[in-house]
Amino acid sequence: MNRKNFLLILGLFFLTACSSNGDFIGTKKVYKSNELTGFERTIQFPTYSPFKVDDTVLETEFRGPVDLVNNSDDSEDVDGLETFAEPRDRKNKEFYVILTRYMSRDKEKVMEIEQSSTSIFSLDSIANYDENKLIDFGKGLRGFYMANRHAQTFYWEDSGTTFGIHLYSLHKDKTVGELYPKEEIIKIAESFKQYK
Repeated sequence: MNRKNFLLILGLFFLTACSSNGDFIGTKKVYKSNELTGFERTIQFPTYSPFKVDDTVLETEFRGPVDLVNNSDDSEDVDGLETFAEPRDRKNKEFYVILTRYMSRDKEKVMEIEQSSTSIFSLDSIANYDENKLIDFGKGLRGFYMANRHAQTFYWEDSGTTFGIHLYSLHKDKTVGELYPKEEIIKIAESFKQYK
């Protein structure tokens, strides 16, 4: 092998090694987002999608305890009474869910990734959870799969985080699209790579 080929191969190896850090879906939007600052738990994102992703939206949502607050000046005025939920501990990141939506160009296919603290939302708190229906996947992980005619969902826990994958497929005429094989949703789960 001559020196020129050796340098070319070395350069390709270097580029591959450097780019492997950000090969999860929606890398640019994830790294540009300020939503992920302050989280102490493990954060991961998928590197595989069963459809071509054209748009990524990342946000966090508070799902902790709230107080019901009345913003009416006159407590006697029942007609003007407006009550809303005020988060108790807004700064505590344990109460926040990280939501990432991956969408096809026509928005007909959506993959939503949900990441919650296991101390707040665990597998056994899922409706219809059945330990006997857990599926082994990846390196010693176990997940819970559910599907109906509208969506597919797969949940699992890893390193203090509960992950959820939700797949939806709707056509422009609002009819429901076909479900993916269960193996596809497991393939997505196995593709997760650590961000933090």
